[in-house]
Amino acid sequence: MTRLLYSAREAAAIMGVGRNTVEDLWNTGQLAYVRLGRGRKVFHDEMVRWITDHQESSCR
Repeated sequence: MTRLLYSAREAAAIMGVGRNTVEDLWNTGQLAYVRLGRGRKVFHDEMVRWITDHQESSCR
């Protein structure tokens, strides 16, 4: 079963980017998050959406 929510560090590892990149995406509104207490978490589906939206075609 896939987890629903991930921290910035966990999301960064899954997405193949740095933790600061995930936080920058949150701060610029490019990646939605859920605030839990003082922390933020991102939904698995939101990471998949962002990756899908930013994939490039290998056809030239």
